[in-house]
Amino acid sequence: MKYVRDHDFDVVHAIDIDSAFPVAAARWLGWHTGEFVFDIADYIELYYTIPASVGRAVAVVNQWVLKNADLIVLPDENRKQGVPKTDWSRTTIVTNAPDLDEGGIEELRDANSKTSKLDLFYYGSFAEDRGVDVLLDAARQLPDTNIWFAGWGNLSDRIEEAANQTENVHFLGSLSHTEVMQQVAEMDLIVIMYDPAYGVNQMASPNKLFEAMALGKPVVVARNTSIDELVEYRKMGWAIDYDAKALTHLVQSIDDEDIAIRGKHAEETYQEYAWPKSERRLTQAYAQL
Repeated sequence: MKYVRDHDFDVVHAIDIDSAFPVAAARWLGWHTGEFVFDIADYIELYYTIPASVGRAVAVVNQWVLKNADLIVLPDENRKQGVPKTDWSRTTIVTNAPDLDEGGIEELRDANSKTSKLDLFYYGSFAEDRGVDVLLDAARQLPDTNIWFAGWGNLSDRIEEAANQTENVHFLGSLSHTEVMQQVAEMDLIVIMYDPAYGVNQMASPNKLFEAMALGKPVVVARNTSIDELVEYRKMGWAIDYDAKALTHLVQSIDDEDIAIRGKHAEETYQEYAWPKSERRLTQAYAQL
């Protein structure tokens, strides 16, 4: 609040309620007279890591901040359900698709397969709600399938232990974005399974969905996480129940042709969600402030 008060900004672009609330408060106090952009990456009130009573309080504050914003930025159409319809005219969609170098992407699309077996890849946070246990359980039933992990988090030790004890489980550690994209290019399936039991996961919009699309890789997602609707509609992967049995059945029932076809659909769909379109929408929204 002090920083906003001490600088005569034309616009303050604040990400999520923890950053946006001080800006809205500063504006209410007359300390900020410029424009205010509220960029909602996540609805923090839906996080399962905070008490329900705190979540309800945050939701109330969130609605007050929304009313004070000149522009609302969302990463996905599915997030509109958290914004009153009366505020949709001030809302624009900037997807979570990274600004990827198209030349580099073209080169990666020609990468060789990781191994001669089917290779599944999970990367990102090793949190309890990201399907790590689902993958590890499925690995025991899929000896002819390699399951690769890259990332960081609470379950790192469990994954390393499994990799040491199980021949088809592999732990790559924490990788740079460049290294991750190289790994994605060499894999057959990208696993993006968020536990739909948690409200925040019911409106998922992960970067890795768009990275997989860019490289023409089909994805496996959990049902009722909102991204399952796009995946199924465009036939660019598979939506399954959030459990090891469903994942095991899927892997055992698909073949190379299925993977190639759905990967092609993913690549074709990517152009509609790639960064250039979001860039234009964001530029136009700023021009109207």
